[in-house]
Amino acid sequence: DAVAGVGSGLGSGGGGGEALEPSEALGLPVEELRRLTAADVERLMRERGVRGRTQGPVLGRSRALVAPVDVALVDTFPYVAAAGSHQLWVAEGGTSVRPAAGSGVRGQRSCDSFLDFPLADSTRFAEPAAVCGGGRELYVADAEASSVRFCDVGDGRVYANLCYDKRFEENLNVHGDSDGVGWEARFSGPRGLAVLRKRFLAMSDTLNHKIRVIYTGPELAPSAYDDSVSFTLAGGGGPGFADGGPKEARFRYPEGLAVDGGRGLLYVADAGNDAVRVVDLATNVTTTLEIDWGRGG
Repeated sequence: DAVAGVGSGLGSGGGGGEALEPSEALGLPVEELRRLTAADVERLMRERGVRGRTQGPVLGRSRALVAPVDVALVDTFPYVAAAGSHQLWVAEGGTSVRPAAGSGVRGQRSCDSFLDFPLADSTRFAEPAAVCGGGRELYVADAEASSVRFCDVGDGRVYANLCYDKRFEENLNVHGDSDGVGWEARFSGPRGLAVLRKRFLAMSDTLNHKIRVIYTGPELAPSAYDDSVSFTLAGGGGPGFADGGPKEARFRYPEGLAVDGGRGLLYVADAGNDAVRVVDLATNVTTTLEIDWGRGG
């Protein structure tokens, strides 16, 4: 049957904001909308991540994949940071991708139900921007929450945060610029992660224009944030463009990271400087790769 009551209203995706009329929310003329069946509307809502006034936000496994920005192979499966969906997705079997964690509600909440989140009251992320990992350990740079999340894909749990309000976990306004132990560390908009070695991560503290190292603790456990430690590897004094030691080097909105373990080098995509930087992990000295204009098509 065609859809009746087109004035009942659908809303924009995400889980907040004012509800819209169906024709506006789905981008369809009213005449065309009237010819759709309820199943057609439900499918379009699911694909486009819109919501109805009575149905609430499209969440969990029905959430659309929005703005995937990073991918990492963990426990033989590719995990995807879907920044716009506020979720992690996983590719299985080489033919499809599905939500793996996060209700789709923007927020910061850890939860034991990593792989089972049909309700909004579940794990929450806030624009996850980078993922990395090894074995069964998955790490997430949660950009809007200015935190790093620790996950275990083996037992399916999002265990802890590094840099958050210990008294009120869902406070998204905790950010700053300081090294420290566990939840006392403060970051701002991290958008790059890479594994240096087991339990040691490199992180682009993007809005602080620094590269930090995080020790995640002796084991991945609910108390991991109590044992984790962060310190600055390179960058200091704000944005800029300079090579040198840890305090002399300057970055401007660093983002993506890659580790060459054999040579002991950390590559940094220095987005604001339009440059690729290299940090020598033995000396902590930062240099800049020269652009070779003589090659290429």
